[in-house]
Amino acid sequence: MRRYRLSSGFSAVSPVTLMFVCLVVLVAQECTRRRVCADPTVDDNEATTSEAKETPSWPLPPFPPQKWPWETDDAFAEKRRMAIKLIKEKGGVVSFAEDAADWWSKPASIPDRPIPSVPSSGGESPLIYSVVFAPTFLFGEVDFLPEDVDDDVVFAVLPYIPELKSLNLNFTRVTNKGLAAIADLRFLEELSLSCDWSDREPSPITDEGMKVIGMHPSLRWAFVQRMPITDCGVKYISRSRTIERLVMNGCPVTSECFVSLADMPMLGAFSCNRFSPDSAPESHWHGFAEPISSRVAQAMESLGGRLFCLSIRRVDAHPSFLEAVSKMHTLKIYLGPPLPTPSSAQQEGAVTRDRSNHP
Repeated sequence: MRRYRLSSGFSAVSPVTLMFVCLVVLVAQECTRRRVCADPTVDDNEATTSEAKETPSWPLPPFPPQKWPWETDDAFAEKRRMAIKLIKEKGGVVSFAEDAADWWSKPASIPDRPIPSVPSSGGESPLIYSVVFAPTFLFGEVDFLPEDVDDDVVFAVLPYIPELKSLNLNFTRVTNKGLAAIADLRFLEELSLSCDWSDREPSPITDEGMKVIGMHPSLRWAFVQRMPITDCGVKYISRSRTIERLVMNGCPVTSECFVSLADMPMLGAFSCNRFSPDSAPESHWHGFAEPISSRVAQAMESLGGRLFCLSIRRVDAHPSFLEAVSKMHTLKIYLGPPLPTPSSAQQEGAVTRDRSNHP
């Protein structure tokens, strides 16, 4: 039986949770204005006109098929019904789209997504856009943990939900092997992974599991938290040409990870907050306290043209690291230790700062 310390970090009404929700909303809003953020000389009216004429700056997902497998294959349809039943038996939550247009528009953070002229509605089986295996709470305390969701469950379920857009596997027992199953979910855009990693409780997912994330053709938001994912794992993730937001709270990366992040053409938001000290031993904390190399400084400078959100709360950061952050002129949202004297662009209100290094 695994032991969890979730009450402090996952309280349903905690200030940290509320701040996280607000940050998600702000990031979603900024995603719709990325070209405006990159060019502060463009006013809102001009930007609206130009955006109406241009294609979105991110790669579009593949168009849905004329017919889904369960519409033409009775055996597939039966296995799909069994898969949905298994998800619910394991405490998972299945979210169905109202119709094909609703499914195609998910997630809502993607604006101006063109809709296929004849989208398939899925026939008798409604389209599924989200499956969640995650802890549930009752009065702020953990009520349920998906401990019996493992690789076998993933392989029995995911092949029969090919249209899935969002998948949450927080605190499951899925390993690197099971995570590889997302490679066949070509419409998947959001992935959430988290575990209760500690010295006594090894993580089922390691750096090796990040390979499938980096190679996925459609992922836009990746949440990889409370896991022993190092700079090596970030290097695997950096192969992605589509990820816009990467959240690695509670992962022991160092400033060297920014060299890999600089290779991600669509990255606009990066979060690497440290959880409260009792949630992980000191050996698992982030390594931003050492002076950064010239290679890291150059990488961070190159991110200054793309990154609009950076969150590094509760970390110990070297002055050279903070100096490099202060030079990221496109930052709109910054949460972390105080920066050196801001640049002129930042003085004009381009950066929202969290001057406190505490919750």
